[in-house]
Order: sequence, then structure tokens, then C-alpha cells
Amino acid sequence: MTAAVLLINVGSPAAPTPAALRRYLVRFLDDPRLIDRPAWLRKPLVRCLIAPFRARASAAKYAAIWQPEGSPLTVFSEALRSALAAHLGDAAQVVMAYAVSAPRIAEQIDELLSNGVDSLLVVPLFPHPAAATTGACTAQVYRALEREWAVPAVQVMPPFHRDPRWLNALVAVSREPLQKAAAEHVLFSFHGLPERHIQRARGGAACRAAGGDCCDRASALSTCYRAGCAQSAAALAQRLGLAAGSWSLTFQSR
Repeated sequence: MTAAVLLINVGSPAAPTPAALRRYLVRFLDDPRLIDRPAWLRKPLVRCLIAPFRARASAAKYAAIWQPEGSPLTVFSEALRSALAAHLGDAAQVVMAYAVSAPRIAEQIDELLSNGVDSLLVVPLFPHPAAATTGACTAQVYRALEREWAVPAVQVMPPFHRDPRWLNALVAVSREPLQKAAAEHVLFSFHGLPERHIQRARGGAACRAAGGDCCDRASALSTCYRAGCAQSAAALAQRLGLAAGSWSLTFQSR
């Protein structure tokens, strides 16, 4: 079999300019997994209100972190792809693809299949599962394959927020800065999602009926974003030797 690894992520604007950010935001936000509203409401909301008003401020933030080679996301993603390709050697081809920027997911899949790939491992580069990230990107993979007459053997790597190797890598880069800072309290901060997204992923009413400590239970659903973040924070606190009460979990935006 001819194997390939497809690394997928959301993507990045082409440049740190208002025009590029506006195009990026329109493509990114016009997805029902991001803004779960009917198309007749979502599309004008994104194109006429959100993208125009957020583009300039977002461009300034991107300009502050932009690198000579381009967006940090694409620069580091290419470094990851290159390192994995070197590690795998001739065992598999490794390509990078994005949901809303070049190279696009569908384009990369078309090229892989045209080159005779018949075994595909898809790796969403998100440790925690969420419809807006893992779900949106993986859905594009399925839509691209749906058009093919001969579909390759496909495997999608599951979320890796509990993988000891990922947790140990985070510990390796955080232990020394924490020691130097002599931190009295450690705040684990994750990107926020609307609560209705969390409840939909966990079954709505069943989620609410489970009680406030649902995410802290070992039996929490592996597809739940909030539970995954809670599990990662607890595992990191344990590995870093943080005492109970010396760390807490929070979310940005929501």
C-alpha cells in the first residue's frame, strides 16, 4: 500500500492586513459548526457585521506576531510536517492542509489520490475535540473523499489530550518558567466555546442532568471539549507537582 499522513488545521490569513483578515474571517466563520445559526442569518452576520468590524483589530494583532516566513501557525506547522516526514522516511508521505487557507484540505487529498495513495492517516492538530476545530476540519476530509470513486483506507487519529507523550512535552516546556516565576498559583486557560456547543456534543439534556461535576469524572465522554480540558489540566498539575488549591481551570471568551 502507498501510505500518507495528512495533518490538518484551521488555517491562517495570507497576510496581517485588514483585507486578508476579512477574507479569512468570512471563510472561517461561515461554517455552521462555528456559528450554529441558519445560513440566511449566519452569512449576512459574518459578511456585513463580524468580518468588517473585526478585520482591522485582528490584523493589528497578527502583525504583532507575524514572522518573516509568514504566519506563526503555518511556519510551525511546516516545521512539524518536515520533522515528521524525516522521521517516517519512505514509510509514508506527509502533507499539511488547512480548512480555510492554502493548501486546502480537498486539494491535498486530490493530489495524494492522484499520486496513488491508497492508505490515509488523518491527524487533526487539536489535542481537545471540538466541533469548531476537529469537527469542522474532519468534515472537510469526509466531503472531499465523498467525491472519489475509489476511496482509500482512511483512519482519523483521535484527540490526544490524555496522551502521556503530549502531556510530558507540555511539562518539559513549562516546568522551568514556572520555577523561575515562583508562581503562587497556576491558571490553566483554554479557548472558550459557547455552552450550547458543549451540551450538544454531550447530549443536551443528559449533559445538564449529569450535574456540575460531570467533566471531572473518569466516565466523562471522550468527545467532550470541556471534559478534555479538565482532564488535561488535572494531569498537568499532577505531573508538575502542584498542590490542591494552587491551580485552577478557566476559559477564554466564554
